[in-house]
Amino acid sequence: MPCKYLQRLTGLTLVVSLSFNACRTPVENRPNSKYFSDINSIQADGTGHKILAVGSFANVVLTTSSIFFIKDYSTLFSINYDGSNLTPLYQSLIWFDCNLAANGTKLLLTSRSSNSPLGANNLYLMNSDGSNLQQLTLTMGEFGLAQISPSLDEILFERKSGIAIANSDGSNVQFIRSQTDTSGAGSPRYLDENHILYYEINHNNGSESARLFDKTNHTDKLIVAHSGLSSPYTGKVLQGDSLLCLNGDFATIFVYTSDTLIEVARGYDATFSADGKKIVYHDLTHIFLQNIDGTNIQLVYTEQDQNKTVELPQLSPDGKFIIFQTLYSVPTN
Repeated sequence: MPCKYLQRLTGLTLVVSLSFNACRTPVENRPNSKYFSDINSIQADGTGHKILAVGSFANVVLTTSSIFFIKDYSTLFSINYDGSNLTPLYQSLIWFDCNLAANGTKLLLTSRSSNSPLGANNLYLMNSDGSNLQQLTLTMGEFGLAQISPSLDEILFERKSGIAIANSDGSNVQFIRSQTDTSGAGSPRYLDENHILYYEINHNNGSESARLFDKTNHTDKLIVAHSGLSSPYTGKVLQGDSLLCLNGDFATIFVYTSDTLIEVARGYDATFSADGKKIVYHDLTHIFLQNIDGTNIQLVYTEQDQNKTVELPQLSPDGKFIIFQTLYSVPTN
């Protein structure tokens, strides 16, 4: 497929996903069904497949020592990469969201106590080994997905009125992008201490774009615009170059470097290895691992069950394991 557009941004490398048709029906599109997802592990060479946990999961986060996930949108668990030591954590709270801080040493969690009104959320910080849970905020109120800065002294989050940053205790809220009648923004991500990637959609014509906010001079610029673009999924900064992954509904994956856009794969949910040299992705049925320049494509896993689709593959920080979910449906009638 030829490149349909070019953008210029010196020193920036992106992985961009654009829409195309799937060969297996996504599970969430199947009518009259209840959905479940299992957490799976496989070695990066395609051997040693295991199902680590069964149920319904959100926010699977990989650290050097453990895998963390939220089951049934309530309980936080940790488990070792070999499937041992499945442990519920901090069960006095109801957990909604979990993500790894950009420095890799802490996890940021979103929760409310069981007797709090719906929407009264607060943020907690935890060591990447699951120890030392600390409450950061006391009265944050209602907000969407949150991230913490690499320095751990600032939080980034969504509200209905826009994208905001605040001190790590929730004080001094400042909006960096407000919602308007003609456009909306969401899915903010720290790329480094001073740069925030977010997704914007124009309500009038449906056009979509990825934009970059620079905190040092409070400027905002367009990175990529395309009708098939969806929200940013992840980001990295390596040796001065930003590596971004933009997630589409179903995707042609492009690598964008400085001023050239090159198609490297077709699939969903492309994410980077810790060193930024490889991407892992899926096509609902298979999981692939390859170099970011499109070379050395390896088929790592094939889902044989026609009722299941694969999703959200991630490489462990040491590159030895790929953790992914299998999504399946059970008829309700």
